[in-house]
Amino acid sequence: MEVEVEKPHAHHRTGNKRLDFILPVTALFVSLVSILIAWHHSQIMRELVHQNERIVEAESLPYVEIYTSDLDDDHRTPTYRMTIQNQGVGPARIAEVSMFVNGRPVPDFNTLIDQCCAPGLMKARGADKKQYRGIQNGDVILSSVRDRMIRPGEEVDVFEWRVTPASQPIIDRLKDGFASNKITTSLCYCSVFGECWTRTDDDRRPTPVKECPVAAVPYRQ
Repeated sequence: MEVEVEKPHAHHRTGNKRLDFILPVTALFVSLVSILIAWHHSQIMRELVHQNERIVEAESLPYVEIYTSDLDDDHRTPTYRMTIQNQGVGPARIAEVSMFVNGRPVPDFNTLIDQCCAPGLMKARGADKKQYRGIQNGDVILSSVRDRMIRPGEEVDVFEWRVTPASQPIIDRLKDGFASNKITTSLCYCSVFGECWTRTDDDRRPTPVKECPVAAVPYRQ
């Protein structure tokens, strides 16, 4: 049994040496141009994908603000509030929150008031669940913001303290503490794409970071 071996295809010559040289060179040039066009097209498509990703990210960026105010949501009731608001176009995950009194971190609102404004007040309130020196339970409303997602345009009150004749002197000291930077706040938040920023209550703009550092003493209320 004989097996027929296919002979390699040979280019048919025209008999013109110059033309026989130009034709394969031209074919090679066309092939190279085709490869370059395909590569350039792939680069353009890749850049378009990156641009679209950047556009989506830009349209999903959070922008967190920290501020205090003197009125309740009805704009009539005297209330001292500390608020975290997302003024961006994308949701913000609050990864870490820290509060400091004279540079020392405090873990909660009770410790904050104890160290800044009225030593022993919150402990005394705990002993008498109804009131302490005219300050009723329920006058202070606390919200947890650590590891919380805040939608665009949403705001969360870290604390809300209704102003009464009994609480006025303590709230005044609390306000003075924030105004003088005796009390400072720092937080770190991230977008849904994992981009993160740190923000303090006296910064003009958030500072980008690779990831949110774990607070040594996080503020948990």
